[in-house]
Amino acid sequence: MKRLWNLTVLVAMACVAVAGRAAAQETPLIQSTDRATGAVVKVFRMPTGPRLDVVSPTISLSKHLAAGGVIVTTLRDDRESMRIEVSQTRLVVNGTRGAATATTSDAAGAAKARDLVAKSPLTKRAAALIAKMGFGENSTVQPLLLTTRAFLLTMMKDGSGMAELKQWMNNMRARTHVVPVALPAAAFAQKSSSQCWKEYGDELLAAFDDFLVCFNNIKWYDIFFPVERCEIVYEARILAAFAGWMSCLGVL
Repeated sequence: MKRLWNLTVLVAMACVAVAGRAAAQETPLIQSTDRATGAVVKVFRMPTGPRLDVVSPTISLSKHLAAGGVIVTTLRDDRESMRIEVSQTRLVVNGTRGAATATTSDAAGAAKARDLVAKSPLTKRAAALIAKMGFGENSTVQPLLLTTRAFLLTMMKDGSGMAELKQWMNNMRARTHVVPVALPAAAFAQKSSSQCWKEYGDELLAAFDDFLVCFNNIKWYDIFFPVERCEIVYEARILAAFAGWMSCLGVL
């Protein structure tokens, strides 16, 4: 089992995919409507990598990798909003119902931040929305959505989202098989959509395997949101993989 990547390298990988185009702060790339819920999923190009937005009639959520390796999740409706920032050294929650910041040695601050997320009605509604969405197992945005749901439910001490994500990865692993190919070098300049999907899937599975290693080695005395710290590296990798998939197709 390979070791977890250094987060600095991961952030660099995510940024490489958009190098040379960073002048544009926000460029729309993909838009799709989920038939099951009516939610609109949009993907934007940002200087630090892709941003995923989900907009429904009742709640909206957004997720992206910000500068410095910070995973940012934003939830909002017509009455309130909440922004969650997680990095290797800090957890920040800021919203209508309050704010909290925790560093690596601040157990009380971490508990307060988790509590704000767990008790917000936005958290439950966002997780419920993702559960109802029907993009399917072959959708490239599905692992990003399921990861977001698992993260939100984990903050509520609910492990069902993690179990769903693990099952999705297991199903993907069962569908994925290696086909040896012998192609001339010129053929690699323009890959097929299936080759791009295969590379994306391989990195998703590798990232999730490493996440499980991190998760299974959490120490009981680690007070600084250890699950979220494992998730930071995993999400940085899958966002970089998603950027790589779009670049492979010539979208990014």
